[in-house]
Amino acid sequence: MLRINRVKGISKTSVGDFGFDYTLMDSLNLISSKKNTRGKSSVIATIYYCLGFEEIVGGKGMKTLTSVYKNSLVDEEGVSRAVLESEAWLEISNGVDTVTIFRAGKMESRNENLISVYYSDIDSINDSDVYVEDMYIHSKYSTTSQKGFHSFLEKFIGFELPYVPTSDGKEYKLYMQVLFSSIFIEQKRGWSDLFSAMPIMKIKDAKKRVIEYILALDTLFNEKSRAKLKHDENNISTEWKLLINEVKTICARENCNIFGLPGNPKILDSDFYDSIHIKHIRNNEDLNELIEKMIDEKQKLVSKIPNIANNYEELQVELENTDREIQRFDREILKYEEEIGVEEETIFKLTENLDIIISDVQNNKDALKLKNMGSDLDVNSYKGICPTCRQPIEDSLLPSQLDGQVMSIEENISHLQSQFDMISFALSGHKEKKRELGENKRELSSKLFTLRRLAKSIRNDLFSVDEEVSESIVYRRVQLETDIQKYSSLLKDVEKKIHVLTQLSLKWKKLLENKASLPKNNFSENDNLKIRKLEEYFKKYLKAFNYNSASDLSAISISRDTYLPISEGFDMKFDSSASDNIRAIWAYTLSLLRTSNETGGNHPKIIMFDEPAQHSIVTEDVVNLFNQVNMMPGDKQVLLGITLNDTDIRQAVSLYEKDKINVIDVGVRSFKKIEVDNQIIDSFND
Repeated sequence: MLRINRVKGISKTSVGDFGFDYTLMDSLNLISSKKNTRGKSSVIATIYYCLGFEEIVGGKGMKTLTSVYKNSLVDEEGVSRAVLESEAWLEISNGVDTVTIFRAGKMESRNENLISVYYSDIDSINDSDVYVEDMYIHSKYSTTSQKGFHSFLEKFIGFELPYVPTSDGKEYKLYMQVLFSSIFIEQKRGWSDLFSAMPIMKIKDAKKRVIEYILALDTLFNEKSRAKLKHDENNISTEWKLLINEVKTICARENCNIFGLPGNPKILDSDFYDSIHIKHIRNNEDLNELIEKMIDEKQKLVSKIPNIANNYEELQVELENTDREIQRFDREILKYEEEIGVEEETIFKLTENLDIIISDVQNNKDALKLKNMGSDLDVNSYKGICPTCRQPIEDSLLPSQLDGQVMSIEENISHLQSQFDMISFALSGHKEKKRELGENKRELSSKLFTLRRLAKSIRNDLFSVDEEVSESIVYRRVQLETDIQKYSSLLKDVEKKIHVLTQLSLKWKKLLENKASLPKNNFSENDNLKIRKLEEYFKKYLKAFNYNSASDLSAISISRDTYLPISEGFDMKFDSSASDNIRAIWAYTLSLLRTSNETGGNHPKIIMFDEPAQHSIVTEDVVNLFNQVNMMPGDKQVLLGITLNDTDIRQAVSLYEKDKINVIDVGVRSFKKIEVDNQIIDSFND
């Protein structure tokens, strides 16, 4: 929720300060004058400016403010006074906390994109215990950084703005000024069409995304979910096919074929592995049966009665040497494993340090950005003072007499960047060393495997059945052992791949379940309810405001594609008169607020219309607007910048109770001489 409690502007001249200070209520607020003067515009421009929404008006920065902030103002005697400096203040609340926003207008020592946030009301900003924080606006990261003002404002209001598709194929967070262009209707461009003052910021279907968020529709989530599911489906299909090809390749490498693998993703049965068959290309024999035959043949050869070989002693010496080599290789591999573990720990710590440095660099860049914008807050940590205990910070473990100067922000950024480069270089080196150690370990492991096979063969060679047949039997046993191990390894590898395939199958099943749970057209039942309510209230308000461009209001509906009003399938504006187009904007804006209030939407419960009585809107309809605002249930604050130049309108306003309508008469000029100190403004009415 967003509430504007007070709005205040000050312009300093050579003869003193001029300005205004108006208090707003939780009701209908009329920022008014008897004539169409620029006083109202100055007040409303202050609201846009302090919130960083001036792009809705049509620009950025101080140029969107009226001349009384930038150039000159006219005092009560009609004398023009040059503006030396100017300030814009806004006190806002979210229903729980209150903060005051300060943004400089014309001020040489302070950038216009620097905003100070005081965590108090306006009257208490100079209290010693009030925390104040500087932030920036209209700069990179201002919507996401901790020091970005719109990032702060989003959290303060209670928003969780979604990331939405953009015209360049990326996703950005929905901008606050885009959202509020549907809530704050600006005078010059805002009345030509619904959301006509919406800033162009690359957001695809921006109007649609705004309405989806305000009403908390599930459609954006469903649309993004559907897109993600499609992406996941493609990924699973790709992984599945690659995995099937890998299995076929490793089988073919051992002269085998595999049967029973599905070429495309599907839900696999729990006993799927039993349906897989691997056959050797020789005689098309099942691999499991082939391995069993080889084991039987090997056992028969082992069971033969051995004779002690004539070269027993030589074989014994060779076996001892081989065993020593095996032990040495085992020690070497263990050493490599320990070294790899050390490298992995170092890589983990260096990566953590890099993340910390990246965060520190960004924080320092934010601080430098605020400093360059003119922030004059005391940043104690840069002065060598602890912000918590107020004690001096020593930057050395040496005795305190050896004082050193604390680095500036610029030096700190440079130092951190140097650290980043140094650690990145070190990280790269440790990753390369880990890679080399891994290769060396793999090479040793391969040699160790060969030595162990050799040792096994020597042990087998120590016994032979007959001098004439011993050599062939030993050779056949070694060959059988090799083939058994080779085909057994193949079965294990295939089993591992099938396990991965089973996990992919579970993902596929979950994906199909998620697809089935999505509504057919992205609309949930709750969405349909909200759109029907929006349509119902829109027609109700059209009738209340005497909309007559359509003879039959039942022909008007809310498009399920754009969520905007249509008449018999076409844009309502095509058949609407200029004044009826204004009435439609009133009706739609109020309908969004009411629907959100009743269905748990995200509307900030505030509306601002600047000069809603456009294009010869009759008095009766303006009074109806007041009535409908006051009759609307739920929390709301409505600000109308309006010219009360009609006797009937003034009469209607006078009949309201004070808690129902708050009239702020800015007079001919909103900026008046501040007669007392800089905190109190004489806001007498002309």
